[in-house]
Amino acid sequence: MFDFLLPGIMAMTLMQTGLMGVTWVVATYREKLVLKRVLATPIRPTAFLSALIARFTLVNLLQVLIIFLIGTLLFKAKVTGNLGSLTILAVLGSVTFLAIGFAISVVSKTAEAANTLGSIVNFPMMFLSGAFWPRELIPEALQPLIKALPLTPLVDAMRGVATTGQPLTDFLPGIGYLILWAVGSSAIAVRLFRWE
Repeated sequence: MFDFLLPGIMAMTLMQTGLMGVTWVVATYREKLVLKRVLATPIRPTAFLSALIARFTLVNLLQVLIIFLIGTLLFKAKVTGNLGSLTILAVLGSVTFLAIGFAISVVSKTAEAANTLGSIVNFPMMFLSGAFWPRELIPEALQPLIKALPLTPLVDAMRGVATTGQPLTDFLPGIGYLILWAVGSSAIAVRLFRWE
């Protein structure tokens, strides 16, 4: 059971931190005029935003590492796949969901609205993407929605690598789909981003 759950929980953690963490922080910074004050400092805005993204990425990867260690050492989950491939997937998942989180934060007028919209996006993915149970148990009518969720290919790839040792090349369509989400969300975030 833990062999099945561990990759799903790691993927879900990347999704939740990206959606719930960054949306609240960026919207709050804008609402409290922190972002506007950054413009008045000698630091370049791109350096500030890059540091913010790096901070969230490091937090994401640290959380996934802690979950991995607890799952394998305490609950004896077996990971048969390549740890480097799992790391690549964790970085890709982190970047993708941080980009989605940034996009949500820029379309929201307040921190509360950003948090609510993040929850609306987060909730279906948490329960429908296969993180906790096989997607085959979910009604057939919901399968097209499940395939459209960006968490689904991340869960599939992480589980395939961790439990059966599949190479990343087996998941190239899903990886491409995650990259499309990351690029599209980043484009929205960059286009609509405002400092105040």
